[in-house]
Amino acid sequence: MSKIIGIDLGTSNCCVSVFENGSPVVIASAEGFRTTPSIVAFGKNGECLVGHDAKRQAITNPEKTISSIKCFVGRTVAECSAVEKNVPYKLVGAGSELVQVQVDSKRFTSSEVLAKLFQNAKKMAEDYLAQPVTLAVVTVPACFNFFQQEAVKEAGKIAGLEVLRVINESTAAALVYGLECKEKKNVVMYNLGGGFCNVSVLVIDDGMYDVKASNGCAMLGGDQFDEVVMDWIYSEFKKDNPEIDLKKDKVALQRLKETAEMAKIDLSATTSTNINLPFITADASGPKHINLTLSRTKFDQLTAHLVEHSVDVCRKAIKDSGLSLSEIDDVLLIGASTRIPAVQEAVRKFFGKEPNKTVNPDESPAMGAAIEGACLSGNEQVKDVLLLDVLSHSVGVEMHDGTMAKLIDHNTTIPTKKSMVFSTTDDKLSSVMVHVLQGESTLACENQTLCTLVLKDLPSVSWHGKRQVEVTLDIGAFGGMFISARDKISSREQSVKIVAGKKIVAPKVLKETAALKYDEPAFNDVMTVGGAARFFGKCVGEAFGIFGDDSDMPKNGASEQMEEPSNKNKYTENAGLGAGINSAAQNYADNVIFTAERGHGIAAEKANHMYDKFMGKDAKLVGGDNALNGADRLVDGIEIQSKYCRTGSKCIEECFDSAGKFRYMSKNGSPMQIEVPSDKYQDAVQAMENRIRRGQIPGVSDPNEARNIVKKGAFTYEQVKNIAKFGTVESLTYDAVNGISVAFTSLGVSSVLTFATSIWNGSSVDDAAEEACLVGLKVGGVTWISSVLSAQLGRTGLEQGLRGATDAAVKFMGPKAASYLAAGSGKALYGAAAANHVSKLLRGNFVTAIAVTAVLSSVDLVRLFNGKISGAQLFKNVAKTASGVAGGTGGWFGGAAAGATLGSIIPGVGNVVGGIVGGVVGAITGGAVASEASGAILDGFIKDDAEEMLEIVQNQFVDMCTDYLLGEEDAKKVMDRFKDRDIPDFLRDMYASSNREQFAKNALLPIVEDVARHRKPIKLPSDEKILESFGRLANKN
Repeated sequence: MSKIIGIDLGTSNCCVSVFENGSPVVIASAEGFRTTPSIVAFGKNGECLVGHDAKRQAITNPEKTISSIKCFVGRTVAECSAVEKNVPYKLVGAGSELVQVQVDSKRFTSSEVLAKLFQNAKKMAEDYLAQPVTLAVVTVPACFNFFQQEAVKEAGKIAGLEVLRVINESTAAALVYGLECKEKKNVVMYNLGGGFCNVSVLVIDDGMYDVKASNGCAMLGGDQFDEVVMDWIYSEFKKDNPEIDLKKDKVALQRLKETAEMAKIDLSATTSTNINLPFITADASGPKHINLTLSRTKFDQLTAHLVEHSVDVCRKAIKDSGLSLSEIDDVLLIGASTRIPAVQEAVRKFFGKEPNKTVNPDESPAMGAAIEGACLSGNEQVKDVLLLDVLSHSVGVEMHDGTMAKLIDHNTTIPTKKSMVFSTTDDKLSSVMVHVLQGESTLACENQTLCTLVLKDLPSVSWHGKRQVEVTLDIGAFGGMFISARDKISSREQSVKIVAGKKIVAPKVLKETAALKYDEPAFNDVMTVGGAARFFGKCVGEAFGIFGDDSDMPKNGASEQMEEPSNKNKYTENAGLGAGINSAAQNYADNVIFTAERGHGIAAEKANHMYDKFMGKDAKLVGGDNALNGADRLVDGIEIQSKYCRTGSKCIEECFDSAGKFRYMSKNGSPMQIEVPSDKYQDAVQAMENRIRRGQIPGVSDPNEARNIVKKGAFTYEQVKNIAKFGTVESLTYDAVNGISVAFTSLGVSSVLTFATSIWNGSSVDDAAEEACLVGLKVGGVTWISSVLSAQLGRTGLEQGLRGATDAAVKFMGPKAASYLAAGSGKALYGAAAANHVSKLLRGNFVTAIAVTAVLSSVDLVRLFNGKISGAQLFKNVAKTASGVAGGTGGWFGGAAAGATLGSIIPGVGNVVGGIVGGVVGAITGGAVASEASGAILDGFIKDDAEEMLEIVQNQFVDMCTDYLLGEEDAKKVMDRFKDRDIPDFLRDMYASSNREQFAKNALLPIVEDVARHRKPIKLPSDEKILESFGRLANKN
């Protein structure tokens, strides 16, 4: 196998290296230069000049001298417009086309110009080695996207070189540093070159180079420092010569550029420099000269924004790596621009340590590329070196709403493979378009198109199903990408390898072609009546067990007397919601454990379990985090132990006891699967391979079995940490999906019970089914909100977040309100004692706190204690709002759940926000009947000191609606008849009664029983009829 050379393709200079005799050697040119200017020029006779020869004639031939071509690789003319004015040569092409360089009548692509530099490097290597050279490893900036990397490979191909791998410049330099590194270190490579700033964070450990994060910025390097100095010289000259524009003179512009570069270099060694440009131009008055002095202080002021920008790149890389600044052991400087004193000081200040300058900033990337070349050629001297690089840009697919759903995030270790399942905007269409993109924006139009796949001639979807498209992205260790899209119904699939070539632009939307949308296995699908109907079908069989069928339905439609229902039949639409709130409270209790030490371990188990469940697998939680030597989970019968640690090696280390014995063996004698963070998978596999080689896994001797033992989790380490925290995106997302199961139960039960008790009267089953689904959606939606928010409250910690939230709420109410509430609970307390007592009351029972806070959350509470409204008016306002929240008799529970839970989560203003949210939910989902019915009583009760009686009557009314399965129409009948009483006499008698609850119940009970006795019996149509009806409704959407 021929030698594999390493090439550092710098913006300003190129360097070539080869691995010989155990170390990388830099190859010098025939003139003895160890680096070559990255400049290509075309002479008057068409001859091509490269390197120093091209640079020497740049001033006299600026329009045909091409420098900094690396900045334009794989980019369009539109993307290069900002810097086009600063180069003397001409860039051409349409806005969306890849940029080309015009020289006389010829046009060259950026790859063709790069090829000239590669040919020069190839010749230097062949002269040194005295043998043909056809293979290379090339370094590029961390911010190079897929097409830019492919353009570099294409340039190598034109030059007669096969580019085996493209690696990050900073990572390459780390390979050189690591040769002398004898212990595990967390290292930052700060690279500031001619046109790019790149920062990589790596963990170097016993020959393994694990890139944790890379971040970079184009158009931030020595060229930009030169441009700032150029602009300063230009402006100083303009002060005395306002009529002369030096930038329109190509020769003058080239002289300015070279002088600015020299001034920058000088100021790295001295505190000031003279800028002398005689005969820079001339006008009618004669020749013009430039003679200026630039101090380092002035230079630092002019370039301070560039230095700060580079620090921002450091900040992002550290954040993405998951490491803290205190965990960084060494910071190395790479690139010629790191010689600038202000840059070194900024790095020193940010990282809090002196930068390491032991590696050559100009040559180390090429030397690292040579080391990687030796690894690829199988050189025994570097057999233990393993480079785990990361993906430079996120890759995803376009959604129907113009956003991009990320399949694989940037800084994911490669190789990697991931699949996601999406549904489609129109299941009836037979074609689906998959638009694959690369970039970090949430908007698809701001990212770069990689390819477009179209699945055609797909079979139709049955009414109870939906079309699902599985998109798989497979990225190799060297950056190659394979995309596939598969229709899960027909298994029809299309795949493509993304290759270099003409830049692909975003496709036009094809007619009669469906777009993708998120495939949310539960809640979003039931946010329409059709989706609710699909879910309803799953619940209806169990519900029939409660109510029976229509076999004994009266044939003449005559009414039958209905017996008082037993306790097991206490179901109305609020029964489902009440169950949901209890589940929400249980979520709260479950999630408190997330705040304990190693809480992210619990989060990892639950999150991966939920993911597997929604992927259709048979998943069970069996052990929890306390299972020392047993499985945490079972997935399709396979035992799994979750290990979510900061590093993959730590995940594996925790699987062994102090004697080195593997702790997780199944009863059949085989090892359990060890589930690790998705971003720590490669590290964990390697650590497991080492353990297998040492004979530490009973019955396993083949290191390749490590990939069968180590399971890649569905979430990264950071994602799981955030799931265990309050208020993060990951945490909210997890709770949103987890809350779906609670909402489904409420939705299904509520729909069935509402159908049975309140809607179907023997006529149109279709109409009744649709209305039942609508009620189910209301109840399920409010329950879902309650579940999510209560889980979030749990994450704040029982003794910290809950205490803080309740204390803040009481503080906001003020001392008078606190004393009022304390007295209401039987305590005659004032001041701080009252406030503490009320805060403790609110924390005492979460379910009770939901209801209490709903009343306290009203904005009117503040007005009450300011004397703006009466207590009776306050109660009326709160009652009417709350009873309309979920519609019908479920309103009390809905208002309490949504308002109180959110109110508890937002300290300080939570009570006000809770009231607002309760009102909004009520306005959107509430039914007017129950609210009006409440008002019917209240209108007759507006008298001084009557608040307690009003609340008693309201509570008894809600209880009876539940006990007797009253729907909205029946509830209104009760209220209409109750209103006919002599309200003042009733109020006085109730006030004087020794048992006011029983008095109110005795007054309401005869009316409720009579209304229930005269309604139609609770029956359902046959199974066949209702399922046919819901089948039609499910297709209606």
